Amino acid sequence: MARPRDDDDWDDDDDRPRRKKRRYHDDDDYDDRPSRRRSVVRDQGGVSPVIFIVGGLVLLGLIGGGIGIYFAFFRGDSKNSKSDGGGSSAGPSLTADKLAKCKTDMPLADIEAIIGKGEPCNEREVQQTMDRTWNSLKNSAALVGVVKWSRWKDGGVTLFIGVDGRNVARAAASYREAGGGRYRQSLVGVNTSLDGLLGGQINLGGPGGG
Repeated sequence: MARPRDDDDWDDDDDRPRRKKRRYHDDDDYDDRPSRRRSVVRDQGGVSPVIFIVGGLVLLGLIGGGIGIYFAFFRGDSKNSKSDGGGSSAGPSLTADKLAKCKTDMPLADIEAIIGKGEPCNEREVQQTMDRTWNSLKNSAALVGVVKWSRWKDGGVTLFIGVDGRNVARAAASYREAGGGRYRQSLVGVNTSLDGLLGGQINLGGPGGG
């Protein structure tokens, strides 16, 4: 037999948490939402990649064109200005006209301004190149105070200049190969032009000679 509910039982029911009623949506709500969500995805994914790709290609084209213009004009002008500067060119120029302007008793810096910068070399290299003329050159160079040598090469011509302690030219020598012969000349003098090293020819041996 069921016991009748007293007031305490009703109080317990009031303390018990109540379940929330579920809210059921119409079919129309579910039909509208996915269609709007799909349209947003299409709009975001269809335009942005194209813009980035086109912009990147245009940027690369501008950078490549700028680099090409720089090398075509500015670097080319820089090289031309160096090659037109006489003594500041890439290599030495041992022509008769330029050597005529170079003389013993001139500072080495003045000579290099005319024919280009030489390379320091030791006495043994001068000896090996000048061969049988070396002993005479060595004794004369010592008398005028030569302490070191510099070397220039231009085609088949090799030029040596000896300077004293003040870096002033005191002696010079040349080695040339021309017409199947090998020619070695030297000079030691006061205010003597160096173009004489290309003038008279002292043949000290053919192609197989010394």
